[in-house]
Amino acid sequence: MQHLRRVISLSWLFAAACISGVTPDGGGGGGGHSPDAGVTPVGPTADDLAREWSGCMTLDHFQLANMTAWGSLVAGTGQDCASCHGTGFEGFFADRDATAMFHAITTTKQFLLNYFSPDVANHKMIVNQTIFQAVASGQPPFQGHPTFNPTNNAGMTALRSFYDVTSLQQQSHTCDPPRLQ
Repeated sequence: MQHLRRVISLSWLFAAACISGVTPDGGGGGGGHSPDAGVTPVGPTADDLAREWSGCMTLDHFQLANMTAWGSLVAGTGQDCASCHGTGFEGFFADRDATAMFHAITTTKQFLLNYFSPDVANHKMIVNQTIFQAVASGQPPFQGHPTFNPTNNAGMTALRSFYDVTSLQQQSHTCDPPRLQ
């Protein structure tokens, strides 16, 4: 009976941690000394998912998907994305140079998370459509950004294609070590 209570208690603790972000060590990962401090988390963290994903992306797949379409995408002002974001301006990297763009989004967390978002509950990465919706419509903090169609454009087509092939790479367990710093 004592063992059953401990299992139930741990189950509730993990459920609470998933909801509140508290770790089993009693805090936000600060290394408390509770009796359960050595318990392994239930699943990967957002950082774990992003790091693994960074190793599953390949330059060949990036080029085949035409991810540099983001650099050529033209906003409502007539400017292409690379004219502002070719150097990572405002935390977003979009360029016509495949090698530079691939390196940027696979080694810099902020750039990667603009394109892909960790879905911790489902233990996978997803296309970050939310940020593109917000930027395209000028929602805070993106007021003043030129408008564009966030769902029907060459960049999003490329991103979905790149996502699909990267997912297959991950599922086949043939990823490189993480590139994300």
